[in-house]
Amino acid sequence: MVGAGSGGFAVAYTLAKQGVKTIVIEKNLGFGGTSVYGGVNCWEPGVASGELHWLIYEKLSAVPNACAVCESVSDPRYPWGLSVPSKEATYEDTLKRCPTLVDRKDLKRFQFEPEAMNRVMGELLQPYMTHLTVLFGTEYCACTTQGELVRSIVVHGEAEDYEVFADYFVDSTGDILLARDAGCEVTIGRESKQAYNEPSAGETDKKAINGVSYLFRIKPTDNPNHVDDYELNDSALPRTNIAACFNVYPNGEININMCPTLTGKEYIELGDSADEVGRATALRYWHHLQVDRGVTGYTLVDFFPMPGIREGYRLVGKYVLTEHDLLVDAAQHRFLDAMATIADHARDRHGETGDCQDVPTPYEIPIGCTETKEFSNLFVACRGASFSSIAASSARLTRTMLGLGEAVGHEIVKRIERKREMNGKVVLITGGSSGYGKATAEKMVKQGATVIITARNRDMLEQAKEEIGCSSVICMDVTNYADWQSAYKTVVEQYGRLDVLVNNAGGGVAIKSVTEQTQDEIDRSIALNLTGAIYGTNVFAPLMKEQKSGTIINVSSVCAKQAWPGFSIYGAAKAGMLGFSKGAYVDLRPHNIRVTCLIPASASTGFEKSANLAEGVHQMTVNDVADSILYICNLPQHAVVEELTVWGIDQEVIPL
Repeated sequence: MVGAGSGGFAVAYTLAKQGVKTIVIEKNLGFGGTSVYGGVNCWEPGVASGELHWLIYEKLSAVPNACAVCESVSDPRYPWGLSVPSKEATYEDTLKRCPTLVDRKDLKRFQFEPEAMNRVMGELLQPYMTHLTVLFGTEYCACTTQGELVRSIVVHGEAEDYEVFADYFVDSTGDILLARDAGCEVTIGRESKQAYNEPSAGETDKKAINGVSYLFRIKPTDNPNHVDDYELNDSALPRTNIAACFNVYPNGEININMCPTLTGKEYIELGDSADEVGRATALRYWHHLQVDRGVTGYTLVDFFPMPGIREGYRLVGKYVLTEHDLLVDAAQHRFLDAMATIADHARDRHGETGDCQDVPTPYEIPIGCTETKEFSNLFVACRGASFSSIAASSARLTRTMLGLGEAVGHEIVKRIERKREMNGKVVLITGGSSGYGKATAEKMVKQGATVIITARNRDMLEQAKEEIGCSSVICMDVTNYADWQSAYKTVVEQYGRLDVLVNNAGGGVAIKSVTEQTQDEIDRSIALNLTGAIYGTNVFAPLMKEQKSGTIINVSSVCAKQAWPGFSIYGAAKAGMLGFSKGAYVDLRPHNIRVTCLIPASASTGFEKSANLAEGVHQMTVNDVADSILYICNLPQHAVVEELTVWGIDQEVIPL
């Protein structure tokens, strides 16, 4: 975990509670990030998911003057009004924001003391500290990567630097320092309508971000006419005409959150001087409140140590949440098990436009918004998750980040459990030096399997072994029965068993009209795309019968069911693979052996090049097919997928 803000804390809590050894890197000296050190000591009205927000509320409620449910009251001295502790409102009243759930005049907030929040977060983690290492005052420096994995990070501590190795990494740094450093695709600023066709987007991209606030705290004095006497800095910007949030703590002190202190554009252009100018501007605003608006009888306590940054760099991940998603009711359950959390806050873009548009209903945020495209073991759980600028203006709030963090923790636990399911299993994959076979081998190695890959090209096999770390390679031709017998001898001598056989080897050989093919082309196409799988099953099924368990996956093609010009012989072989798989399952089921026929559509495998066809661009990748194979393998042994067809959504289905 890099970063222990709300999202990072939630990930750490979820993982440690499940017994996962977790290390937390945090530059501050406590938990909470912006919600504690940036002064955003208020949970804005809005729906929330998960258990953590409830646990935090319950613990804070047990501490005198640590928190309060607040309601707005009218006071001409305070632009936007004053939010004060309510005597009647409940915490449940804070869990709604959109107009279908609550009238705007009835919105409630949850205000808390920052030190109490930090302490409560620590107390929630305390029972799980045997699984948790927290390194406060430690900053992220660099990372190392290999292929689609982040291998380690280097962090700077008080006395020395550390290199930290882990199976999974989560970036919760706000500005996604780790994801950017690793080379993930990121963005900053406001996308044009061309990017995602969002209704509220402008016609051009803008390097503007949501406004930045420098929050400060005031307390009552004994003198009702007291006005602070500060020397105002000339660098301060004029901000007398903007609104602010005035939230009263249980002890009567007030948190002031200018909306905003600096526009996003100003914050970027000011660079290193932004903090100086921001605090000078906030101080001038405080002077304006006292002198011009009559907020007397109070004195400035201090500024919070961090600025309240609403938006910065954002991941472009596996799924980008856009304004379109914000307009779809969560009740539709579009994402099912892939749903991470829910939200219903307005699209609130402080600064240049100041527009604040409600969303009609609560909406879903999928786990794909936390997943990087480039690395299978790197997640983002913070405001820098995969949101468009418009979506980020709604989805960035604290309780949403808590829910997002919990979801990331649960996703990592699920992946660890899946890895345990493959742990120790012996797997043989034909055609394993490239394409589906190589991608499947790589994923199975990561899940702890002992993987043997086969292919005809020795050099490609050795290169694949080095890249993915499989246990061994066998150079063989699947159309040669003697090679299968030799492979059987090798597997039995070295491993003593075989749990999974993936008959993946195949190829186009000759994609042309049946009238144009030679006898040799016909024979080779049938042998490579059908006979090889029959040989492999014939040789290894007896071993699985002795074990009384096993899984055989035969990789066919949609050409088994559909027809395209030139694919008649290839399609016949793949249709034969489907028929053979059904028959083999009937033969082997009494021996607790599962047989599945996987039927993938077009993907980027190199098939077209080897078959002398024009190479197309396909949305479906080898990893999608590999994930399907792992899904089949990781089902309980009593559950069988007879056949599974996997299409890329961009490929047109042409019925025969």
